[in-house]
Amino acid sequence: MKKRAMKKWIPKDSYYCYGHKRTGKCKWLRFNDKVEYERSGFCMYLQCGDWFKEGTILLWDECKACGVSDNFNYKSLREPRRRKWQTRNKKY
Repeated sequence: MKKRAMKKWIPKDSYYCYGHKRTGKCKWLRFNDKVEYERSGFCMYLQCGDWFKEGTILLWDECKACGVSDNFNYKSLREPRRRKWQTRNKKY
């Protein structure tokens, strides 16, 4: 499968291999039971794992290493929009 077709399965609303809303987990994240837990992550999209000599180091913690949607704005999820009367400086 081409990487362009693989991108549609990677969550776009997170810096992790899982999404915030309804997106679910990344289809390409796998874990290797034959190595220690903190080196067990493998990304089929990147074709590398945590246990590789020049591989990633955070896939075991489900942190995204592929760089898809790295410019995501977390403030849009966490902070509600403020109204003018809530942001005005009041002088007492």
